[in-house]
Amino acid sequence: MSERASIFEKPKPKVDVSGFAPRAEPEARPRPEDLEELTRGSKFRSREGADPEPSRVQQRRRRTGRNVQFNIRATQQVIDEFKALSEEMDWPDGLTLEKALIALKREMQKG
Repeated sequence: MSERASIFEKPKPKVDVSGFAPRAEPEARPRPEDLEELTRGSKFRSREGADPEPSRVQQRRRRTGRNVQFNIRATQQVIDEFKALSEEMDWPDGLTLEKALIALKREMQKG
């Protein structure tokens, strides 16, 4: 078995890099007009000007005085139904939760 390397020993250079040197002159770059002409005939797709895809869920911001966050775990189906109800009624999520609690208390008092 070989011995482990010590972290206290200074490593000795194993590669000779004395032959490397910076370039004397920079390479000539093509003009932007020449590049555009070259890419016109090919299937090159530019990365510029790409419109971002619209987000799936639209943010709804309202000033309601509800400023405490309440995180719960639920199935995706329950969350989707909750969000759909909020959207249908055009209520903020906090108001939907308040109305749901009132309705649940009412149901519990009935029987």
